[in-house]
Amino acid sequence: DCGTPSHGAWPLLRAGLDAFCAVDDSFVGAAVRTFAAEGLEVGESGAAGLAALLALAEPAAAPLRRHLALGRDRRVLILATEGVTYPDAWRRLVGRDPAPVD
Repeated sequence: DCGTPSHGAWPLLRAGLDAFCAVDDSFVGAAVRTFAAEGLEVGESGAAGLAALLALAEPAAAPLRRHLALGRDRRVLILATEGVTYPDAWRRLVGRDPAPVD
């Protein structure tokens, strides 16, 4: 659901980008499950950063990893930008209900 960036934020974001990518939904599911295993309830859009990092670990992404100078000695900051916005989807991905929202 994040196909179009904010018109106000995009110029600032673009100025700091080295690369961007589209991520297959299979990586998003893995990212949501990874967050859940750590006790974090993050929705699909919120997990996009981790999904991209998981995709970058694939052999086919080696050129982009080299471009970004990513390796085992690097640290990556991942921002989880939203919680569970679609409980049914989260339940399908994780296999349990999210915590009730107060």
